[in-house]
Amino acid sequence: MRIFLTFIHCAWVILLSILSLITTHKAYSAEITLDLITAYELAVRHDPQMASARFENLASKELKNQSLALFLPTITATASANKNEGDRKNFNTLPSNLSYLGSSKTNYDGYNYAITLKQPIINLENFYRYQQNITQMSRADKQLIRKQQELMLRVSETYLDVMIVKNQSQLLVQQKKAIEEQLSLAEAKFEAGLVSVVDINESKAKLALLRVQEIAVEQNIKIKLRAMQSLIGEMPTNVKMLRPDITFIRSEDSMEQWLDIATGASLQVQMKQDELMLAHQTIGLKKSNHYPTLNAVLSRQKNWANGGYPYGTLDNKGQAVESDLFGLEVNIPIFSGGLTESQVREAQFNEEKVNQDFEATLKQVEFEVRQQYLSLESSYKQIEAYQSALKISKDQLDATILGFQEGMRNSIEVLNAQQTLFGTEKDLFEVRCQYLLTLFKLKLAAGLIKETDIQEINRYLSS
Repeated sequence: MRIFLTFIHCAWVILLSILSLITTHKAYSAEITLDLITAYELAVRHDPQMASARFENLASKELKNQSLALFLPTITATASANKNEGDRKNFNTLPSNLSYLGSSKTNYDGYNYAITLKQPIINLENFYRYQQNITQMSRADKQLIRKQQELMLRVSETYLDVMIVKNQSQLLVQQKKAIEEQLSLAEAKFEAGLVSVVDINESKAKLALLRVQEIAVEQNIKIKLRAMQSLIGEMPTNVKMLRPDITFIRSEDSMEQWLDIATGASLQVQMKQDELMLAHQTIGLKKSNHYPTLNAVLSRQKNWANGGYPYGTLDNKGQAVESDLFGLEVNIPIFSGGLTESQVREAQFNEEKVNQDFEATLKQVEFEVRQQYLSLESSYKQIEAYQSALKISKDQLDATILGFQEGMRNSIEVLNAQQTLFGTEKDLFEVRCQYLLTLFKLKLAAGLIKETDIQEINRYLSS
């Protein structure tokens, strides 16, 4: 009976576990509606590049312990066991009563151990290695922050790409509906003999071409969603779109102000400064090979053997020797064949190389800031121009439709006006997204991009 109850209990536990897994899978497979903040939070957890950067940073943290170890004592212990077999010969001719050699063979075991403690007192090499480790840790922290900033940009860029193709799909649906309505109206007028068959054929041709565009956009949506999935680890089924009623305010900061900020805040510049510091510290490290080192040494050693050659007729019981040592150890380098001098020159050349790399990075950051600033200004002006064009396109379409209804315009003119309106709406949406992306790139170049920027853009999305 007890066995039967145990079996029922185990079966029940397994059943509950299966149900839990099914529920979890359903929750995981549920439709996911993304906004920008959610996409970024998922990317932080699932993006392999970000995970790689975190582990790299954790590895660099071990340099702190390695730095401290350079100034702490080292303790080593050695031990050995030996099997000794000997066979000696005597070539001296001695009277038998003076023979003292005894047996010429021996077989015994020998043992020894030693424990040594060494405390560095003066060692410039350890000092420079300590400085380098601290600099490397500082650079690793900046590298992690930089990777986070790059992830913000990648998520935002991918999200904006998804919004753009989604908007194209929505506009195609609206355009298709408008053309179908125009086709119906044209067919009704054709039956009444008010328009020619050209109006009907033009509408049908527009619908056929629209289908081609729909196929291309559908394929592009799949590609962009897969790109998003590679970042966040899940396939979104819907994304929140950019609200059409948002307005953009022109930045009051000048290009010179952005350049001044980038010079001090850019992580690329700061990391190159750390590399320059590392190169300078390497010169000191190589020069330290010219200088003596001083260590305090404390050791205990014991050697013993449990036998040996006999003393005449007496057995050799072996011997044990113990020794303790405490003192100072000085190592003075005198000549290394020119190796140290060559290594110093190598380090000096490398420092000059890193210095040139630093200048190149500084110029590249300045160029990136200028480029993104000008692109931001251009995008803002394009938004204003497209907004004006959109208003004109709407008025033009309304006038053309009215003219068609009154018999003063034909279907071709109406379709062209519709296409102009939808094209303007598409371009306006894309330039708005481009403005936001350029703003992200500008802040990344200047080293100012933060999670609050993602939160700010997220407020521009529809609920």
